[in-house]
Amino acid sequence: MTSSPLAGGTPHTIRNESAADAVAFVVHAPGAPMESFSRAVAAAASPDMDTVLAIAAANGIELLGPIPATA
Repeated sequence: MTSSPLAGGTPHTIRNESAADAVAFVVHAPGAPMESFSRAVAAAASPDMDTVLAIAAANGIELLGPIPATA
């Protein structure tokens, strides 16, 4: 397991590079923007990427992409 704190505004991703199930424990501080984002996306019926990006922006979250294929 690897763990490292990131400064705010640092682009990052999480990837499981094994065939085994994995669990990621992530702490967001402050937590309210991520909580609002997660709840809004979960409440959307089959959201497409444009909807997810709009919800993120409304909560002050910037989603970057695409996710890199290799580390």
